[in-house]
Amino acid sequence: MPIEAGGGAVTFSALMLLFPVVLAIHNLDEALGRADFASAWHRKLDPRLADRRVRAAAASLLTLAAATIAIANYLDSTAASQLAARIAVFALFLNAIGHCAISILKGRLLPGTVTAACLVIPFSVVALYSARADVARSAQAFLGHVALGAITLPAAAYLSLWGGFAVNRIRDASRR
Repeated sequence: MPIEAGGGAVTFSALMLLFPVVLAIHNLDEALGRADFASAWHRKLDPRLADRRVRAAAASLLTLAAATIAIANYLDSTAASQLAARIAVFALFLNAIGHCAISILKGRLLPGTVTAACLVIPFSVVALYSARADVARSAQAFLGHVALGAITLPAAAYLSLWGGFAVNRIRDASRR
């Protein structure tokens, strides 16, 4: 379902082209507060995954995955690519809500919260609104999208961190 913007309509597929940009800016916001980010989010995380180089590679891998989903959805908007894109938006939206909630609970602004509140949440609301015909077919479909986003969020985070760890291991090995 397109959103009217000036003289034309902006579709969900077109909005999704901004998704990797939004994600990259959000990841940069997290990276700028590295020490606070690590203490707030990674207490139970394997220490090898909290390394700055690992997190930078993980952010790059996540952005690459987001770009792949967005471009695939734009070029060939099939039911599967639309579903993957909506789940990715729900996952990032839930991540943003988590940033805001933890900042409130800790009583201080944590890395990623500014872009979560000012960029990610507004982008997600607009993108999901543009996809509302597909998302709102039923309450069950909506809750299914939320559940898949909730599952995707930690899975994507851990897979990208371990991927970042592997990239750095390969990079280190090639320098020897």
